Amino acid sequence: MSDELDAWFDNEDRWRDVLAELRSVLRGLGLEEARKWRQPCYMHEGKNIAILGSVKTNVALTFMRGAVLDDPEGLLEDIGPNARHGKVMRFTTLEQV
Repeated sequence: MSDELDAWFDNEDRWRDVLAELRSVLRGLGLEEARKWRQPCYMHEGKNIAILGSVKTNVALTFMRGAVLDDPEGLLEDIGPNARHGKVMRFTTLEQV
């Protein structure tokens, strides 16, 4: 599985540095890394915690149950009008990580 994930990260030219740093942070927290829904997914004890992805305008770290996280600095955004549990953090620079 690691080769498949390494290939995913290697193909992300636009956001390579940001994605590599986020990957390092998430793995450093002891989260398990797997590929789900064609993206890197981070888990704890077999439960999905977050998904890492990129689009043209940003890198998104989406928390599956972000609505239950404390967010005193207001860093988490709603995913969309119908999402009830997930929240997302968006990054456009390495410094934001």
